Amino acid sequence: MLLLEKGDRFLNKIGDYFYQKRVLPGNRHYTKFIILGTGRTGSNMLVSALNTHPNGIVYGEIFNNTRYNRIGFNNKNRPYISFRKALKIRVNNPISFLEDYIFRIFPAKTAAVGFKLFYWHCHEDNWRCIWDYMNSMQGLKIIHIKRRNMLKTFLSLKIAQRTKQWSQIKEKNKKTKPSITLDFNECVKIFEDWKEKERRILR
Repeated sequence: MLLLEKGDRFLNKIGDYFYQKRVLPGNRHYTKFIILGTGRTGSNMLVSALNTHPNGIVYGEIFNNTRYNRIGFNNKNRPYISFRKALKIRVNNPISFLEDYIFRIFPAKTAAVGFKLFYWHCHEDNWRCIWDYMNSMQGLKIIHIKRRNMLKTFLSLKIAQRTKQWSQIKEKNKKTKPSITLDFNECVKIFEDWKEKERRILR
């Protein structure tokens, strides 16, 4: 099974190389979108569901500011360039990274390409330009995902941070949920921060 997965990744990279070099006819006129929100809102489930569609491609948190050493590519649709090079371009030129390696040339059947972008992403100096770029994009679609109960969202986030389990896993591998104490002032600060970022982004 592992050899088959490696073989599939290799073939996908070869195919991507031919599309980017325009050896194969490709498509760049697909719908572009972002999944906007916070963690612990079901965004991983949404990404997985959307990726089951044969004409859609959805990436994870490609600009997660706590993961400078990795990128939320999925195995099937990684660009052909090396991971080390992708990391370097993302740091030094995030707009080029987005245009050349996320919203790049895909097979003709591709109808939509998107990725997750949370409220707290891209507020560092070198990545802040992503928000301006998103605002200037013509035809960009936004899937705004949120839970009505912000307290449950924050509690789920704290549990995930404590257990290091960020996505749905098999029952036998689940860890016992720890007892969590939430500080009132921290909750208020977080909720106000989320609301302010949401207002500013969606204005």
